[in-house]
Amino acid sequence: MLNYTSASAAELEQEYALVSRDYDKCKQQGLQLNMARGKPSKKQLDLVCSADHVIHERQAGSAAD
Repeated sequence: MLNYTSASAAELEQEYALVSRDYDKCKQQGLQLNMARGKPSKKQLDLVCSADHVIHERQAGSAAD
């Protein structure tokens, strides 16, 4: 890997050309990437709600004892 702080201007220009070429190849794929964690699906929410219901039932049952 090129050490950017000690590279000559010519080396930096060459590196920029290589990186730009790779970047353009990625752009040509037309991907719509979203790096956000996203929203859970209905199936995931239903699973969590069921688990949450069981936990609360158990807590209520132990409090009544």
